[in-house]
Amino acid sequence: MATFSVVFTLIGLATLVLGQDTDQRLTGVMLVLFCGFGSVGYLGGPLLARRGRGTIEVGRAGGEPAFVYPVPGSKRLAQLIGAAGLAGGCVLLYVIAGGWALAACAVVFVLFLLLALYRTVRPVRLVITPTRVLVGSSEIRWEAIDDIDLYEMPAGNTTVDMIGIDAKDPADIKQPRWMALILRLGRNLSAYDLVVGADLFAGGGEGIVEALKTYKRDARRRRRIGDEAELARLHRLPALAGRT
Repeated sequence: MATFSVVFTLIGLATLVLGQDTDQRLTGVMLVLFCGFGSVGYLGGPLLARRGRGTIEVGRAGGEPAFVYPVPGSKRLAQLIGAAGLAGGCVLLYVIAGGWALAACAVVFVLFLLLALYRTVRPVRLVITPTRVLVGSSEIRWEAIDDIDLYEMPAGNTTVDMIGIDAKDPADIKQPRWMALILRLGRNLSAYDLVVGADLFAGGGEGIVEALKTYKRDARRRRRIGDEAELARLHRLPALAGRT
């Protein structure tokens, strides 16, 4: 996918510089936005991932000790640049070609850009405590979790890593009413009740899923969440061997 992005970005730059009329130059700009800036979001996440210190922080959530998986500013910026590239490219494509289908696509990508702007200011939280897992504004108790997986979600010509949490009963997930509507819609697109992008966080998705699986299995170990000694043990967990 990286090769595809580089090749078409170069084609776009060449078309922008050498284009003989406005339509050709607009096409060049569209390719640069789509394939150049648009690829920053999904290619930047894995490239900016790091290991060890800084990937997990000790904190508190609702009076409980917690481990917090931070979303670094560099990844938020990469997501914003990618969303801006895709939205700008789609709007230009609509300007060039027209049509209701492209107009609908432009609206969707602009909405993704607005979401990326919101998430730049208020990033998605992934927090674990001795009693529950918090994903954004949703939460689920450990005992209500049925399964946790790392899986690949198709995204155009590539895939993105996602963390999926399946509840024994979706009613056990506490969330605002507007999130419940999104959950019902998302259930048609994913096999999981709670989904979050693995590449958003400072560390890799494999480590996060392995930690969640470990604490789901071991209630005694969950009681040590938020302890500095447990944090050191958590950093020594082996990476997830495979994915679904």
